[in-house]
Amino acid sequence: MRLLHVAKDPDRAWGQMKRHAQHENDSYLAWTTPAGTAVGFQAVRDADELRARGLYRVVTPEQCLRIVRGLGPDAEVQLHPLMGAWIPTSAGSRCTCSAAR
Repeated sequence: MRLLHVAKDPDRAWGQMKRHAQHENDSYLAWTTPAGTAVGFQAVRDADELRARGLYRVVTPEQCLRIVRGLGPDAEVQLHPLMGAWIPTSAGSRCTCSAAR
């Protein structure tokens, strides 16, 4: 999983952020492949394939809690609010939604 985003309406949020996810994935893939560095970015046809593969997950607050609780006590969850040059106001709403839960 490259990104875990929390939203009240995951499909709407994905529609707003998917081009940024695609940009991030494609950029890092282009930089790391020639160096032979495998860091988890994958070649995909489009942004929806990123989501379908589970690389960029957009979930409800309730789903997020289940995912995080299922990771175990030693797991890390990193916030990535400016992913792929995503609009900062959208990133702020993500943090607000997460903090409210």
